[in-house]
Amino acid sequence: MNFNAVQELIKLKKIYISTQEGRGVNCSDLTALLTTALFKTNLSETVKLAPWTRSESSIARSAQNINIDAMMTKHQRRILSKLKKSMEEDPARFMYIVDDTPNEKDGKLLKKCGRHCSHKNKMYRGQRIIMLCIYDKKTGKNYPIAYDYCLNKDDAEHVKSTDLMIKLLQRALDMGFSPTTCVTDSWFNSSEIVMKVRDMGFKFCGEFKLNRTVKIEGNDRWLNLKKASAELMKQKITKKKIVTSKAKPRNKRGKIKREKFIYIQEFEGKVKKCGVTLKFILVFKHSNSKKPEAIYATTDLTLDGAHIWKAGRERWNIESTFRDLKQNLFFGRLSLQGQVGADLAICLPMVLYSSLQMDAFWGEFPENYTLGQKIESIRKRELIKSTEFIKKNPKSLKIDLYLNRNSRIKRKPVNQAISQCLGKVMHAA
Repeated sequence: MNFNAVQELIKLKKIYISTQEGRGVNCSDLTALLTTALFKTNLSETVKLAPWTRSESSIARSAQNINIDAMMTKHQRRILSKLKKSMEEDPARFMYIVDDTPNEKDGKLLKKCGRHCSHKNKMYRGQRIIMLCIYDKKTGKNYPIAYDYCLNKDDAEHVKSTDLMIKLLQRALDMGFSPTTCVTDSWFNSSEIVMKVRDMGFKFCGEFKLNRTVKIEGNDRWLNLKKASAELMKQKITKKKIVTSKAKPRNKRGKIKREKFIYIQEFEGKVKKCGVTLKFILVFKHSNSKKPEAIYATTDLTLDGAHIWKAGRERWNIESTFRDLKQNLFFGRLSLQGQVGADLAICLPMVLYSSLQMDAFWGEFPENYTLGQKIESIRKRELIKSTEFIKKNPKSLKIDLYLNRNSRIKRKPVNQAISQCLGKVMHAA
């Protein structure tokens, strides 16, 4: 229930409405779409619970005129203006993270949908979205800056996911972002990607699977990483000990958090069909472990093993971003048809996610608050405001409009009884 538009969303709308000049996009409709994203509802529920909005059909028609490219360009420029000075002073503080995420959905009118295979080797129908984020190591904040769709091979517009990744990185360079380390998982570490990323000025860092064929420096044989790790074990190379978490004092329940360690082995080598020398690390849980838990590699030969391992672990921040976008916002779930509807379902949550992290007009939150807790506190605040509005204005036309829209159970909300009052209730949200 939201009897007045959220003031922070009005400020955010004013930033982006300038990108839609001359396209017939209503200001209040853009605020309504942002409200739908923030409260994680569908468009029909937003119209029912927010009497200041226009009708569902009017918002849907206006949304089809939104220029997604202009909105994303504005979004990227805002993030660049926030980070550019820090990137120039300390480029190593930032890293790019690339990953894909499934968006399961079905329907004949939905765009960019098809049958895909998930990372768990399960088939699903929906969208496969690849996203590029920039991560600030100092503040721990992750900013999504670009996205694209991975289509099936049968689709006429099919582009390989490796080419899409390079396209996203090139888009970031064209916007003015500085090339730093680019971190990926084992799905985006082909020889082609490693060479292209290096040629663009980035430092590649990624996780590798045990079946990748490599040639260890000083050895003429090509071996997969599983056999190569066994060869290194025979040489009895000393494993380096790295502290992953420090010990903490005894808490109230008498428990002590002990120090945690990992052990790594470093070596240099080349991957098959890749002319670039990489620095590999094998990660072990125990000093006497025979099989590595993970394998990471980078084109930056000056990095030590601890930094390579840390970069590989920091890649998980994009997984946290996907979780927050899906659980707390309506990522991929906007009830609008067509290509614009599919793009808005991804673009608007990205805009809100970044705004909550870098815009001061949202107010101050406790330092330990997650994004979900911030959004939940905003929702509770707006519910309290709506309750106070009803108490102070029991005869308001907005209340009549709210009751009228909610009187049609499981049907489209309309303004049948008080259509003559709409001109007085609607205002530029």
